[in-house]
Amino acid sequence: MKIGILVLAGGKGRRMNFKEKWSLKLKNKTFLETIIENFKGNEIYVVSKADRNLNLRNVNVIYDEYLEESAAIFGIAAAFQKSNIDIFFILGCDMPFMSKEVYTRMLSELKNFYGVVLEKNKKIYPLGAIYTRELLPVIENAILKKEYSLKKILSSPLVRKIDLDINMKNFININTLEEYQRYIVEGENNEI
Repeated sequence: MKIGILVLAGGKGRRMNFKEKWSLKLKNKTFLETIIENFKGNEIYVVSKADRNLNLRNVNVIYDEYLEESAAIFGIAAAFQKSNIDIFFILGCDMPFMSKEVYTRMLSELKNFYGVVLEKNKKIYPLGAIYTRELLPVIENAILKKEYSLKKILSSPLVRKIDLDINMKNFININTLEEYQRYIVEGENNEI
């Protein structure tokens, strides 16, 4: 089985005043550079829109052809359709605090399931999760039905829900300028 890390970088950044979130800085590196460094030693894929120049080396770039749509489900579908990876650990480009430890722990929980997702206090975290190729037909069917919610796909009994005792900082995604200010600019040297 081939395993990879998938970083979704195809969003429009509407809540970030249309700034590309992957290019935001954390300690003099872009979010994307930070994530790539955090997962060094793994096969890394970045899914993006074809009209973007990510200028990346040693990373596999997959272009999501759904230019009008920016839901994560399209990037995930494109990654499985255009790669030979069987298992992806999927995270957003706006999750610069995600650690390799979370990935390793989630992967160890996969067993015979089609995915592994964190569920805390009845909330499912669709990114920072393990997806397998077996979910691709479910994802493609959801796209055909215009049902773009990953949470609905992950609610399947074929996906393992786990509650890890882990620092939730790993699951923070920076969606707005206010969050960027709070977590990166002000909190850069502080524990969250």
